[in-house]
Amino acid sequence: ETVRKSEPLTAATIARNFFVWRDGEARRPYFAMLNFMDAHAPYEPPDGYGTRFNSGKTELDRYDGGIAYEDSIIGSIVERLRARGDLERTILVVTSDHGEQFGEHGLDSHGNSLYLPLLHVPLMVRAPGRAPAGQRVRSLVSLRDLAATLVDFAGAPAGVLPGGSLARAWTSSGSADLGPIIAEAAAVVNPSKVNLTRFGPMKSAIDSAGHYIFYGNGTEQLFDWRTDAGEVGDRSTAPDGAAALERYRAVISGALGVGWPPPRSRLH
Repeated sequence: ETVRKSEPLTAATIARNFFVWRDGEARRPYFAMLNFMDAHAPYEPPDGYGTRFNSGKTELDRYDGGIAYEDSIIGSIVERLRARGDLERTILVVTSDHGEQFGEHGLDSHGNSLYLPLLHVPLMVRAPGRAPAGQRVRSLVSLRDLAATLVDFAGAPAGVLPGGSLARAWTSSGSADLGPIIAEAAAVVNPSKVNLTRFGPMKSAIDSAGHYIFYGNGTEQLFDWRTDAGEVGDRSTAPDGAAALERYRAVISGALGVGWPPPRSRLH
């Protein structure tokens, strides 16, 4: 496959390159990250997947096609590892660095808000002998802990990397949410009028009780994400909103080791 340097490789090419590299590494232990871009803008997945859903009429249809294409390649990787006899001694993780917006809150793409469509990403772990098979963990977890989890699976001492092992989410002592989950969005240069970071950097905290969002101009929002998945009902002005905001401010302050919220003089 001939590709210009400015174009990302397809998932199939990346998978093929991975196995070529793996064959050259003999059988020593390894770590590999395969970064697939076929579900990313401009949403043009190969091999007909762009028209697989609703003939690809919308960006969301083509985005779904990109995910389906990547899923097919991940499946082929799993089957090839199985055929090589490597699957049962390989830890597999499938996740994403962010989600995507398609009109929610009047927004598109990513990097411009901290709403759930961007924060709620897939996380699938297959670790024979280390993680239970077929179990769905419903507690809140963060990708911040993923690196520490892999270190734990490898048998290295805890504390080598920041975070804690997600194994505590499926043990008897880890039934509670591993929250709060902290998320941040940096202010971008020359943001559009709908980019919510135009007010400055954003932060949010999520736990089992709700989702708190802080904007660079000092505005705060609070959503009950368990009953309001679309995050359309801001509870910050509800009768119990003031107390909830104070609690989340303390969560941010404790997690980041800073006074929170920032003084008004520092806000945009």
